[in-house]
Amino acid sequence: DLFIMTKTNRNIARKGEYSWFCSLIGTHIVYLVLNTLWTLTEYEALQLPKIAVMIICTVCLWTVTNCATSFFLFVVERLQLKPLQSGVGLWLRWLPAAFTTVMIYTTPWTGLAFRLSDEGYFVHGPMYLSILLVASLYLLIVAVVAFANILRKQTRFLRKANATLLFSVLIILAFVLADSFMAKASVLPAAIFAVIVGIFITMQEANINSDALTGMNNRRKAEEFLADRIKNVSEKRPLYLYMGDLNSFKKINDTYGHTVGDEALILCSQ
Repeated sequence: DLFIMTKTNRNIARKGEYSWFCSLIGTHIVYLVLNTLWTLTEYEALQLPKIAVMIICTVCLWTVTNCATSFFLFVVERLQLKPLQSGVGLWLRWLPAAFTTVMIYTTPWTGLAFRLSDEGYFVHGPMYLSILLVASLYLLIVAVVAFANILRKQTRFLRKANATLLFSVLIILAFVLADSFMAKASVLPAAIFAVIVGIFITMQEANINSDALTGMNNRRKAEEFLADRIKNVSEKRPLYLYMGDLNSFKKINDTYGHTVGDEALILCSQ
């Protein structure tokens, strides 16, 4: 996680993608630390006061749901899902996260998500499954959107990007299922880490031949394309080049700001 964090910079993706990807990594780091402490206490390798164990379990459970939220919001920005980026959709996307946060952080008093036995062991509460289902809702939305885009998108690059997202969701859900059969340990951190690595590699590969903002082919890809096509140019098979320019683009940035300028570039690229 720390290595990927140091290798991730602002130029790897759009601002929204970059922010939520960093949020996913940061939350996973906290989750790893807390999950390790929780596992050590479950196996009685570490003795902590009951209130400390309660705090660790509470924050650990929240980081799991927050990883799902961060991943979902990363996908919203990466795929530019307009219905969820403004207006009512902007508020609706936070409702599941707000629900789980309230349930989890009131648990020390209500016992809704979990409770600790007299021996200090973790015991599921009446709302525990509901909290996991709400977090899974984010993942299922990602899976449906990614699968629909695989069927609809024409370019290999976009199909591969959506296939990575779909595969990531399947990995997490598979490990969540495996977790249910593990009594005192969790394999979910490994699944989330695999997803982080997969997303990071996909973004790095995308930046080799495409522009991070628009997803269009960049100069490197253009040179490869032209070098390949020029070999076969002849009188019977001519090569035509079209060039375009955005007139007075600087005025958009100066008048409305660079965020609107980015939106203009994305619109024109589409």
